[in-house]
Amino acid sequence: MRWALRHDRRRRQHAADPPGGSPPDGAAEAPAAATAEEPGAAAPPPRAPLTWRAILRRAAIGCVAAALAAVAFIAVSFAVLARSVPEIATLADYHPPLASKLFDRRGELLFRYFRERRTVVPLERIPEHVKRAFLAAEDASFYQHQGLDYMAILRAAFDELTYRVFGGRRSGGSTITQQTARTFFLSTEQTYTRKLREMILAKKIEENFGKDEILFLYLNQIYFGHGAYGVEEAAKEYYGVSVQDLTLGQAAALASIPKSPNRINPSTNPTRVAKRRDYVLQQMLEQNWATPAEVERAKGEPVRVEFDRPAYQDLAAYPAETIRRELEARFGSEQLLAGGLRIYTTLDGAMQAAAQQALREGLRAIDRRQGFRGPLLRLEPDEMRPFVQALHDAFDRHHAAALELTAADASLLGRPVWDLSALDPKRVLESPKSAAEAVPTRKLREKMLVGGLVERVDSTADVAIVDLGSVKANLPLAEMQWARPFAPLSATPTPRDPADVLRPGDVVLVRVLRENVAYKGKLDPDADANRPPPPVGNRTLTVTLEQIPRAQGALVALDPNRHTVLAMTGGYDFLLSSFDRATQARRQPGSAFKPIVYAAGIASRSYTAASLLTDAPKVYRDASTGKTWKPENYDGRFRGDITLRECLTHSVNMCSIQILDRVGVDGVIDLARQLGIQSPLPASLTLALGSGDVTPFELANAYATIASGGLFQAPVLIEHVKSNDGQLLLEASYEQSEALDPNVAYAMTHIMQSVVESGTAQRAKALDRPVAGKTGTSNEQRNAWFVGFTPDLVATVYVGFDDNAPLGRGETGSRAALPIWVSFMEQAVKLTPKRDFQAPDGVIFVRVNKNDGLRTEPTDPDGIDEVFLEGTEPTGQHDLAGAPPSLFMHDGAPDL
Repeated sequence: MRWALRHDRRRRQHAADPPGGSPPDGAAEAPAAATAEEPGAAAPPPRAPLTWRAILRRAAIGCVAAALAAVAFIAVSFAVLARSVPEIATLADYHPPLASKLFDRRGELLFRYFRERRTVVPLERIPEHVKRAFLAAEDASFYQHQGLDYMAILRAAFDELTYRVFGGRRSGGSTITQQTARTFFLSTEQTYTRKLREMILAKKIEENFGKDEILFLYLNQIYFGHGAYGVEEAAKEYYGVSVQDLTLGQAAALASIPKSPNRINPSTNPTRVAKRRDYVLQQMLEQNWATPAEVERAKGEPVRVEFDRPAYQDLAAYPAETIRRELEARFGSEQLLAGGLRIYTTLDGAMQAAAQQALREGLRAIDRRQGFRGPLLRLEPDEMRPFVQALHDAFDRHHAAALELTAADASLLGRPVWDLSALDPKRVLESPKSAAEAVPTRKLREKMLVGGLVERVDSTADVAIVDLGSVKANLPLAEMQWARPFAPLSATPTPRDPADVLRPGDVVLVRVLRENVAYKGKLDPDADANRPPPPVGNRTLTVTLEQIPRAQGALVALDPNRHTVLAMTGGYDFLLSSFDRATQARRQPGSAFKPIVYAAGIASRSYTAASLLTDAPKVYRDASTGKTWKPENYDGRFRGDITLRECLTHSVNMCSIQILDRVGVDGVIDLARQLGIQSPLPASLTLALGSGDVTPFELANAYATIASGGLFQAPVLIEHVKSNDGQLLLEASYEQSEALDPNVAYAMTHIMQSVVESGTAQRAKALDRPVAGKTGTSNEQRNAWFVGFTPDLVATVYVGFDDNAPLGRGETGSRAALPIWVSFMEQAVKLTPKRDFQAPDGVIFVRVNKNDGLRTEPTDPDGIDEVFLEGTEPTGQHDLAGAPPSLFMHDGAPDL
């Protein structure tokens, strides 16, 4: 009854005042509503207050509506995005970018070309503890979920909400399947759209691939920093082992990297890696994937490990760059950088290492003669203190375990030391801690080069103390005597006090000389092996001061019989300068070009090794320029009539010019072209003195043609190339042609042996085997050369500044280039048998007098067995009884 009345009242009120406030159609406009103050006005009904139940009911309805709307939005978004996600069929045919590998002639790895440095390994080759380390780090329930971990997603969403409102820590909710989807198909942008696409792809991947297949893809695809993709390359990059040889601690450390590979890895931030590694190990313990003892042992392992890289890896950067240019022209950069090519070269890894070592040591020796350019970095006292403290803190933290192990060993060698040679000065000043964390460490070895910090300079004891982290090394004044102020062309004072060279805070490059052992207060470097080793405190380290040379150079070594490149290096360090002086630098060879002039003369049959030439002043008119020219010898002396052999042996300029003038410039240039020199050559008499620019690579092959008996062939560097599946893509072609009469080639070889036996290249006699060669020095000692060969090996050495500035007084081919050649050859030929050059049938030997070149008797003290092309031997007889004494000196002169 009450409900009916209330309802009737509401109906009548509604009829009087319909919704919208307008009167019914056809009705007059209603009078204004009475106000509450007007007498007789009806008060509006009171509004009933909301109860808690009503509030909760409305909130529940709102939540349900919002949830339904969210579900609808997500469903629509999923439907829309599902049509735009990429197809995953490509995963079934997994062919990721693979590094192309470059091998030497014995199959040793020398170099790798890559966009992504990756080696794919099947899942069965990955140990269980490695797989579980990654599961513990990223997705412990990987084998239970269907691609998405919903609880992890909700937890991540809640953490994101609280982070945005209150701050704090974010967390990730991605499974390994989601990460695989993102790695293969999506970017790393932080958007909700990308996240939804990732989830859709993860579901598709789970529907089409098994768990082991997904884990295989994940472990081979992810990036680990420092150019390493996939777990196999990561294991090699950070620990020097294959994935199957990783320890538990190393596996957990690698599993810690993928979240931030460039910032957090064992090389750049071992402290952060150690913390996350311990977390991963704890997760493995909680999952019963490792025992407490295994976890504790793994936590004690060092995160950053020093290890020896493959013997010859990255020693062939210069020839690798030459090969890169050729293969990119043939196959394109994509196939080279991602196609997994296998490139087999003619290089010999051991010779390549010897070439690089010889060139570096030779350039450092030249550099020492030029003076000291100062420390790598000079820190003021206020800059030095925080950096040194940060250095020692980081060093002690990262190498405590290694130092404990080596503390029991009496020897200092093998201990970890820091290497400050590549410090960034700006980083040191802006962030000492960050700079200290990035400092690499190495194992202490004799003869190693390492960057250290001068801690103090003791003028009384004539020594500087250099801090290497775990060792304080002595740098005596005697090892700084060379460090006069840099001046290649002038004399500067020799230091008399260590303080003349260094001061505390200097970062310098030093070479480890020796470890000294103290017995009863005395240094005994040759300690009796039967005595017990003294404690480490009784051992000291002696170092010598070094610097990176400014002079540059090149060394090219060829097998003359096959014209294959066995070693090639185009500078001191490819990372410091990629300009390849072996193949790209054209420089004047000086007297190293003379054998080509002499060969043209002998080939013309106008000259023999015994021909007399007049070494005397003469003015020439150069037909090509119309100018007159009065050449001189290096030492300013003239020797009168001497034989052609003596001319080349002592590098007499006037003889070379006479031969060129008679044979003709065009004839010599033609011969140079046949020998393989393609660089432009001047059509003038100055060519006799090596004024035409050539590359070391060209000159090496020209000499190889002479050494091989006159057979020319373009140098071979690439033996063959195979695709990743073993298909032969490229094979070397060996096509030889006769560029020089073999009799002429042998005659020139025989004459050049005198250059070694009694001329400007006598240092080469150290090889104790038959050697032929020629030194060369351009005007003002701007370029120094030596090209020499045995029957089985030709090597060319060039030294000079890149700006072609003078090297310094006395820096001739004999002094600057020849020692490098000898150092390389001693290593390169030590395992090969000694053998002599074989004479062809078209040459004969006749006993002649070395002063006049005429036939002589066996009893002649100046008689030699001279080589001749058959039919060119002398007919005149030397008058042994009445021969006057020689008026000319034959003791040799520096070369040009």
